[in-house]
Amino acid sequence: MERRELSFGQLVEGAIAAGDNATKLSRDARFMIGRNRYSTALALGIASLEEWGKAFQLIVTANMVAQGMAVDWNEFWNSFYDHRPKQFLASVLDMMLFGEEAVDLMMRTVVLRDLEDLRREALYVDLVASGWRHPRTMQRTWAWEIIDACSSISDEMRVSMRKGDRLRVAKEAASLPGDEGKLAIEAMQRNFMKAARAADQKLMRLQQPMLGPVARGG
Repeated sequence: MERRELSFGQLVEGAIAAGDNATKLSRDARFMIGRNRYSTALALGIASLEEWGKAFQLIVTANMVAQGMAVDWNEFWNSFYDHRPKQFLASVLDMMLFGEEAVDLMMRTVVLRDLEDLRREALYVDLVASGWRHPRTMQRTWAWEIIDACSSISDEMRVSMRKGDRLRVAKEAASLPGDEGKLAIEAMQRNFMKAARAADQKLMRLQQPMLGPVARGG
């Protein structure tokens, strides 16, 4: 696995390639779920999300390089080659784009931290307490949850290897945002806060049975 400092151009090139691959994987996942291959679709969906997390990491780092900010390359590569940081970054991107609609993915990547377990269940036969578990027994709702997230991000980001997309991404990464860009960033910040509040409320609802009845006011 290669580990070295990257230039702005190399970071942008990697971000575009990762975004293009994430979009392809999300389309493959939809193709599979349309043929009732739910476990395969889920595994492809998780891979798509990780590629979006990778693209997000690369483009943020490219902007840091463009602005002359220091990059901790050791930390960069540790995250780059680890599944969970990329899953978390995909969740952050989802929250920034879609607000409270992104709560389910955020709960999986931040609270439950179970995407790696889901991937294994989707791909491999394993022995559990009740006997042999086959990927065919995976819950279909889990597959739809993941595919909805990766497809929504892909549709919104519109990243491909086409020349127009490459020029757009490079331009956005190289400069500070203008008025329109600032408004978009503010909207993303609002979405992120909405998602965080919704996740907090959902977590509280999940904890209530363990905490017992809550006294009513008055």
